[in-house]
Amino acid sequence: MTGPRAPDAFVHRINRRLFYGWVLVAAGVLILFASGPGQSHTFGVFLTYVADDLRLSHTEVSFAYGVATLAAAFGLPYAGRHVDRRGARRVLTVVSLLLGAAAIGFGFVNGIVVLALGFAAVRFLGQGCLFLVASNVIAQWFERRRGFALSLVWLGFSASVALHPPFSQWLIETVGWREAWLWLGISSWALLLPVLWFIRNRPEDHGLRPDGAPAPEPPGEPVQGAAPPVAQLDSEKPESPPAPAPSRASGKNPASAGSSSAPQTAQPAITGLTLKQALRTSAFWIIAFGLSLIALLMTGLFFHQVAIFQHRGLEVHIATRVFAITAVVSVVSAPVLGRIMDRTPSRLMYAVALLAMAGALGALHLVDDVATAIAYAVVFGLANASMHVNVGYLWADYFGRRHLGSIQGTGQTCLIVGASLGPLPFSLSLDLTGNYSAALAGSAVLSVLLALVAALFLRYPRQPASNPDLEARPA
Repeated sequence: MTGPRAPDAFVHRINRRLFYGWVLVAAGVLILFASGPGQSHTFGVFLTYVADDLRLSHTEVSFAYGVATLAAAFGLPYAGRHVDRRGARRVLTVVSLLLGAAAIGFGFVNGIVVLALGFAAVRFLGQGCLFLVASNVIAQWFERRRGFALSLVWLGFSASVALHPPFSQWLIETVGWREAWLWLGISSWALLLPVLWFIRNRPEDHGLRPDGAPAPEPPGEPVQGAAPPVAQLDSEKPESPPAPAPSRASGKNPASAGSSSAPQTAQPAITGLTLKQALRTSAFWIIAFGLSLIALLMTGLFFHQVAIFQHRGLEVHIATRVFAITAVVSVVSAPVLGRIMDRTPSRLMYAVALLAMAGALGALHLVDDVATAIAYAVVFGLANASMHVNVGYLWADYFGRRHLGSIQGTGQTCLIVGASLGPLPFSLSLDLTGNYSAALAGSAVLSVLLALVAALFLRYPRQPASNPDLEARPA
């Protein structure tokens, strides 16, 4: 047998000391941090400068931003299919080059149409594709520790929330808002292009298995005194989905597990539902609708938080400082929640995320002084962390890894559609009733109802008997 190719040798050299998946976790942190130019917390710094320069109202800029975000969302299923067919590394290469170019080009916008196109490009590449690639890679390399690994990757997003706004403000004050986008584009290239060297699509491509599990033993009589298989050791998850046939593979979902009876020279098959099969399950729509609701509410609360605090009689500086408390709580709690998710039934943790959002809405409704504002910030930080862990975890867990990019891309489209509508219910509540109480109460009730649906009805879909390869082929 010939030796491994050069990329395999690089992976195995590191893997002898440390499971290579943890290298990809570090890469994922950088990828999500580099998504900053495509995120709302960065755009918010530029809002007034762009509006004044282009002689547009804030409403016109916000409308262009919302429409562009919505349009960009519908490109994600296409990006997900390319991740499945060509691999995350190739897609990330293209996205990295285009994101830097789009950020630089954003500094040349000269009207509302070009502004909307610039928004769409940077949102699609930064907010959409980079998250899709990062979460896809981590979901491929981890199964039993997927929740914990994804929670660590989300630290990159939290770091972006903390660092990109002041960095952007400093650039604006130093070189102006247009040249600031030039440096944001260059910084994106500086962060993302070196990461490409470390990205690997699936552990099976390099003779490895998720979580660093040992290769399956060849069939035959067990060796006297040998350790039990990995699947027997993994009792962390009390919930096991139904399977069409008995399986000894590790992991909790048969759609994402491989056969453990393969010879040692062959890797277990990577299985999972196709996009068409996933769309025919109730599980997909329960997950998609619930996560979209959380994304809608998170966007709406971030967008209206200062106005709601002012409406409650609090000063602006209190509202802005609460953002920092929320970010700190999210950073601290995300790894803990990720580890809990690895040990707890997924549907229950998903229900907890919805209940946490309902709790944040209720806490915001009660804000009337500094103490209640801090309490709200803590609950909202927990809701953010729980959302971040669930959104990267559930698609692979319920539908497997074989066609994860297509399924995840479609699911993320639903999330971004929800996020683009986020400010609307709160604005309508204020315009129609004179306060935000109706939106807060109604959203909290809807979150609780969806939590009950998730806890009672969310189940793993059975692996279809049809050949997924045939359904996956383009017509």
